[in-house]
Amino acid sequence: MAFKLKSKNEILNLHPDSNGDQLIRLDNLPDDVYGYTDQDKTIWVNQNKNPKMQTKAIQHEKKHVEQINKGKLWFDDNFYYWKQDKNSRQHRIPMSKIDTADHGLPWEKEAYKK
Repeated sequence: MAFKLKSKNEILNLHPDSNGDQLIRLDNLPDDVYGYTDQDKTIWVNQNKNPKMQTKAIQHEKKHVEQINKGKLWFDDNFYYWKQDKNSRQHRIPMSKIDTADHGLPWEKEAYKK
């Protein structure tokens, strides 16, 4: 009797592109959410979207991870912090004042250009 072993990514419910450099988790997200990045720079992708849309969401979220790594974007439970470049001033925006789906936010503008 033959059987196929599941990959590590399948067992852990990770996207096939997930690796040691970038953790990409699949989850049952609300239908209007394609993906997001958390404070630990883990990318979460809606497992109910087709592979093409998942790939687009991953590319978008990787831009946010890049912004975090460069010190341009970071956030905690209360605020988003944005600094366009090392010479600009930091903006601190309360979470309660932000619609995270707003494409006009400076960090979203950059991510949607990609």
